[in-house]
Amino acid sequence: MLAANDAARNLLGAASLSEVLNVPFSAWLEPAHHEAWAAFAGKVSGGSAASLECEVKALTGARRSVLVHGIPVLAHPDKIPSILVVARDVSDRHEIEKSLEEREGKIRELELELDSLQSQLTQAQAERRTVQADLDALSARIADAQSIAAQHVEQAGELRQIEGALVERLAIIESLEVEKRSLQDRLEALEAEAGSLRDAKARADERVTALEIGRAHV
Repeated sequence: MLAANDAARNLLGAASLSEVLNVPFSAWLEPAHHEAWAAFAGKVSGGSAASLECEVKALTGARRSVLVHGIPVLAHPDKIPSILVVARDVSDRHEIEKSLEEREGKIRELELELDSLQSQLTQAQAERRTVQADLDALSARIADAQSIAAQHVEQAGELRQIEGALVERLAIIESLEVEKRSLQDRLEALEAEAGSLRDAKARADERVTALEIGRAHV
């Protein structure tokens, strides 16, 4: 690095410019970015502007994501072929992007959970409709059973009334039977009395006949 401003010094975590000048820029890069930096520097030195995003390790140990724009400086007054590098710290952007990716991942997870819940809700609603249909059918059966029970109760009331009437008729029949037996007893007594009277009459008739015969002989 032949020259640097305070922004570059702050980016590299240096207390003074002397800590960063005359140090190869690749020394600040993570080893994984050395090859990409060499290709970038070669392209810019060849006269083409280019950009590169790489990771810089500051003197403080902090690692920063940096977006580097390179412009060739072909006619520098000191006659040294060089490139002008403009570096911008994009660590915050990366953190935001990472946070966005995490949030998008959580959103996708929530969407999957929502889809699952929606599916479960749809299934639960279908089951609820089935249960409701079963309940309606059961209610109809209960109403039919209640109607039949009411009819049975009404019929039972009618049967109790008929039974009561039959009991009353049986009581009357029993009373008539008692009266019949009483009349039969009276009839038998009258027939016995009539028999006695007939016997007495027969004896009286015999006595009258005997008297008439006796009178005739006299």
